[in-house]
Amino acid sequence: MISLLTGKEEFGKDAALEIEDSAEVVLFDVDLKERALDYAVRIRAGGFDNLIAITSILYGTTLITNDKPFHDKLVPFSSEYQFKIKFFRDLNLDDL
Repeated sequence: MISLLTGKEEFGKDAALEIEDSAEVVLFDVDLKERALDYAVRIRAGGFDNLIAITSILYGTTLITNDKPFHDKLVPFSSEYQFKIKFFRDLNLDDL
């Protein structure tokens, strides 16, 4: 998605490597998993979508998705859980 947005393949590769490093922390952190359950129960997204949403919530990152139903499902939670969600097709480089 990053390569598509920026037109630069190297940015996409850098983002993928960063995500891979972060995934190890998220997937193997027992405390994080326990806190994540409370969010997952309320959000009621699919397994992988829950993991993405919860990671964004717990780490305070902006979630960018090209999945409209997923985006629309999370918008109502963004204020309560204090995270930002953006729909990829609505972005331009000035938004980043």
